[in-house]
Amino acid sequence: MLGTSDIGIRLLVNGTEKVITPLGKGQYIWPRLSPDGKRIVAVEMDRGAFIADINGANAVSIGRVNAPQWTRSGGWVIGMDDRDDGHSVTGSEIVAVSADGTRRVLLTDSKNVHEMFPAVSPAEDVIVAVTVDGTVLKLTYEEGR
Repeated sequence: MLGTSDIGIRLLVNGTEKVITPLGKGQYIWPRLSPDGKRIVAVEMDRGAFIADINGANAVSIGRVNAPQWTRSGGWVIGMDDRDDGHSVTGSEIVAVSADGTRRVLLTDSKNVHEMFPAVSPAEDVIVAVTVDGTVLKLTYEEGR
């Protein structure tokens, strides 16, 4: 089980709680456990998204990937690259980043539509996202082998 604390990411494993700080003390949000249970993806508010081993070691920065979600294979992380002016969303696209952090793919590219908060199906190669006006979008994907 994952959660956040005042300084890091809380893990609860077999009834024992542990706090990890992969990028040092900070404000962590959106922690997600990989499908194999060996890695996490999360966002540190000042330093952006990262992928790390479950013990917090070997953290790799993956840039601006807010609300990150693992694909069902664990090979990619899907998230949003969103921008705002402090009051309104000014832009947002759905992005995919390889689990090793070496590849980044723009899944949407639209100036007038702001796709946000992707959710990845655990059963199918499907991503669902919403737009600022409430429209629901369904994307299908195929992972390269």
